[in-house]
Amino acid sequence: MSLSKIDAVEEYVSSLIQNKQENEFVDFKQFYYHEDKKYDLIKDIVSFSNEVTSVDKYIVFGIINGSWEPAGIDLSTMPDVSVINDLLHTYVEPFIYVEIGQMKYNGKDLGYIKIPVDRADRPYVIKKEYSKHGKTYLRYGEIYVRKGANNFIATRRDLDHIYRNNGAFLISVFDSTVDIGFVQIRNERKLFIQVRTILANNTSHSINICGGVCDISTSRNTAQYECIYCEDRTRKFSNVPSIISTVPLSFSSGMELQKSLYFSISAESSELLLRKQREGERFFAKLDLFDVNENKYTTQPCEITLCFYGDTRIL
Repeated sequence: MSLSKIDAVEEYVSSLIQNKQENEFVDFKQFYYHEDKKYDLIKDIVSFSNEVTSVDKYIVFGIINGSWEPAGIDLSTMPDVSVINDLLHTYVEPFIYVEIGQMKYNGKDLGYIKIPVDRADRPYVIKKEYSKHGKTYLRYGEIYVRKGANNFIATRRDLDHIYRNNGAFLISVFDSTVDIGFVQIRNERKLFIQVRTILANNTSHSINICGGVCDISTSRNTAQYECIYCEDRTRKFSNVPSIISTVPLSFSSGMELQKSLYFSISAESSELLLRKQREGERFFAKLDLFDVNENKYTTQPCEITLCFYGDTRIL
């Protein structure tokens, strides 16, 4: 692995820690798996591998679950990657290749298992029973999936979802904290909702995204906002970004990007959302993107937290 790739992984893992939540992308553990619980290791890796979001997954060791504080880990407790791959080869089909790494975070040693994304081979299945002390922990034919921070045995609906998305354009909300505030664009300030996403083209053809909307809902109503930009996450542009409806974002087959979607919002709407947040409302976001052929790509509603920043006299 080149130095630049190592740096990119460390930056990505650091952002997952700072996000302070477990989800379909990451699991945090204070210690490496106990020798008697290898089945949990297998189950976690299989669950992450069957998650359809087209992004690498990580199991990070040395982080206190819940407080998200870096406790560090004795790196000698981390095995050689061949030990894990041998275990997966014995109990899982098709074979799942994983990587092991280590990094510093706030002066502490952390270890991690990286489960590289593989779009072709899902679903991954338990091919051999795992029993210990007279108890069976993994059964032949079981398929595990990741939902939020937990693992579950796949249902028929889960399998339909896996097969349907093995060759689809996927949109995933990467960060459940959604920014609302002013973005500086050269000498102008404009008010936007920023949603951090992972966009992946798992189809066999190119897709050109030219528009989108974001629905933000509470228990009582829904408001819709138009997507203007698809850019890297920032609160200041030195150059004017391209409007997505004018310059579509092109995704070749197999292409994946982490991007922020910028949705235009009025001061009145932002004030209303802020008031609802202060009243204790829960918020959910659903994204719809459109390509130049008028196909629609959508997400399921997911719960979000709104982060207001900037001029509080307006917000």
